Amino acid sequence: MEELNIHKKCILASLEANELESLCPYSDRLRVIVILEGSGRATLDNVPYSYEKDSIFILRPQQNISFKSFGKTKIFSIISGLSQKTALKEKPYVTTFSTMFGQVESLVLNKSFVQGKVMERSIDRESASQIIKLITHEMQNRPDSYKEIIRNSVFTLIHMLDRNIQYVRKYIPVRQFHPETDRILEYIKRQLQLNNKFDIQEIASSFNVSEECINESLIARTGFTFKKFIVKYRTDLFKSRLLKMDVEAWAV
Repeated sequence: MEELNIHKKCILASLEANELESLCPYSDRLRVIVILEGSGRATLDNVPYSYEKDSIFILRPQQNISFKSFGKTKIFSIISGLSQKTALKEKPYVTTFSTMFGQVESLVLNKSFVQGKVMERSIDRESASQIIKLITHEMQNRPDSYKEIIRNSVFTLIHMLDRNIQYVRKYIPVRQFHPETDRILEYIKRQLQLNNKFDIQEIASSFNVSEECINESLIARTGFTFKKFIVKYRTDLFKSRLLKMDVEAWAV
């Protein structure tokens, strides 16, 4: 594992998924994780997420993540240098790193951000990959002014992530967020037909989407929110079964 602490404000780490325990001392910090290589399933707060190369996860303090890969998984992590307790004693946004992590925190709270997703803009994905290669090279060789180069590179990387989230909100139609909208819809119908109990949290976890995106996708596809669709479909299902019973009674 390669690790670099910049002025106790920002910690960078390049490592493999099986070395993740080495980052446990930073579990009380804000962390950004980028998948450099590999694919598999990640578990964050007991919720499973699929991941692949270029997938991004943002962890709030005290959140833990684990990876189950189909092979070797390499990750790159950007970690806040200040613990949550120490940060409270600092004047907010005094340093450029504080400003950056304030920006990261806003990304976590952004409902358009989905854990494990890759950047929508291909040019940003390619640029982010090159920036991380530059950062890891500087971490390993540490020539003159390497900290300045790394700091600027980290800022650029965070701005790219922020821009992609804003791009998704502004330009990507809801129905394109999750191409499996029809599968989600069929799953809901099937559960209702079988009279199974389920909720939107369960579906969000099963399909690796946010609850808000499920609602938006259903509205785009059916014109109804999750709750209203369930009420309507149950009503239609009841009418259909009642009609079938009437027909069978007349047949007798």
